[in-house]
Amino acid sequence: MVRKREGRPARKRMSEVVKLEIPSQYIEKGYVHRIVNDEPGRLDRFTEAGWEFIHRHNSQDHDGLGSVLDYFTGVTLTNQEGKSYAMRIKEDWYNEDQAAKQKEGPDLVDESVRRGVESVPHAYTPGQPAAEVVRSPVTIK
Repeated sequence: MVRKREGRPARKRMSEVVKLEIPSQYIEKGYVHRIVNDEPGRLDRFTEAGWEFIHRHNSQDHDGLGSVLDYFTGVTLTNQEGKSYAMRIKEDWYNEDQAAKQKEGPDLVDESVRRGVESVPHAYTPGQPAAEVVRSPVTIK
């Protein structure tokens, strides 16, 4: 929905701006699809977990990243071209992974809370006094 206020140009809400998505001709039943950022080690972790790259149709190069469905996602902090890749995993495998995460979840949360309390001296925890909040005056010019 385009909104226009008097004296302002028409604009779109952020939720209406074009988002990255995998074109429908690459979506297959029985798979879960994701767009994965190319960050150090991330693509390797996905492929080790059973995710596979989605290749462009009619592509001759199925051996390298030249044939995969990729996206330019901006420039990184190190001034490198940011890329993301379309990937998929069998739906059965995805559901198994999600079920395992649900079982592990409470233990991981408990452990994170324990480590967080030990490593953050002024963290609020139930039954303990809250840390004092220090407010600084703000001057608006």
